[in-house]
Amino acid sequence: MIEKDDWRLINPADWVNGATLTYGRFRQTTEDDDHAHCEFCWAKFMDPEYRTVRGYETPSDVLTEGYHSEDGFGWICSRCFEDFREMFDLTVVNP
Repeated sequence: MIEKDDWRLINPADWVNGATLTYGRFRQTTEDDDHAHCEFCWAKFMDPEYRTVRGYETPSDVLTEGYHSEDGFGWICSRCFEDFREMFDLTVVNP
C-alpha cells in the first residue's frame, strides 16, 4: 500500500490524473531531447541507440522502456506505474 507521504508524490504533473498511456521504448524525438524522466521517481529514460548517435555508452541504470503519454513527452517507469495506477486512474492502450 502506498502511503500518502510517499516522496514520489511530491509534485506529479497535472497530465498524470486519468492518463491513458502506452507501453513502449523511449525514442529520442529531437537532437536536444535525448532523455526523459519518470514523472514520479525521476528515473531516467534514454534511447538505447543514443550511444551510437553521440558516441558514448548509455549508463546501465538508465531505462529504455516504460509507460508514456500519447505525445511521447510524459513518462512513468514500470514500478511507479504499478504503485500509482489506481491512485491516479491510469489506463494503458496498445499502440
